[in-house]
Amino acid sequence: MQNRNTLWIDGVGGYGVYDQFEVVFGGRGSAPEAIEITSDIPKQSFSICYMGDDYLIEPCDHSKVEVNGTSIGEACVLVHGDEIRIGGSVALTFAKPSPLSDTAVLRLTSRHRWHESIDGVILFRRICVLGPSSAAHVNCKYWNSNLTLYRQENAWRYRVQSNEPFSSGSSNSPSLPMVMNERILGDNFSITIT
Repeated sequence: MQNRNTLWIDGVGGYGVYDQFEVVFGGRGSAPEAIEITSDIPKQSFSICYMGDDYLIEPCDHSKVEVNGTSIGEACVLVHGDEIRIGGSVALTFAKPSPLSDTAVLRLTSRHRWHESIDGVILFRRICVLGPSSAAHVNCKYWNSNLTLYRQENAWRYRVQSNEPFSSGSSNSPSLPMVMNERILGDNFSITIT
């Protein structure tokens, strides 16, 4: 899948980060371009695309898709807090917690798991906030401050929203590039992007 990374947050979990306008989700044996959920739902069950400022969910191949208990047969807009059900058994929540970012997060709430060892899927748009605030895309409740991830010239960068010094090599700049597979250490956090 194009524009895909994995974000590892020590003490919190791992998240697939997808920086593209449409992603497809499916069950066991999904095509390489689909995000696989270990379940018996169809190999291509639904897609989520980003259009304007909205995310649209659309069933694939006549899959049974419900949003907040209502069955959908065509594309509909997702909003923060929506519950998605696929085939009656797979349940996910859609979160778009920050009014300053269109980035969204999908988490499984049923007993199912993502095919890869991740805890959620981040649908990345411009910035992603990690930290203890209610507007964070990934809640890191034991951190002292938020960390913002963003892309600039096709490279990942980050900024810690704090006056406290932090470390990554020898630099203490408020905004730094993220080197792939290199751990970023702060006063009470540690993250890696692969």
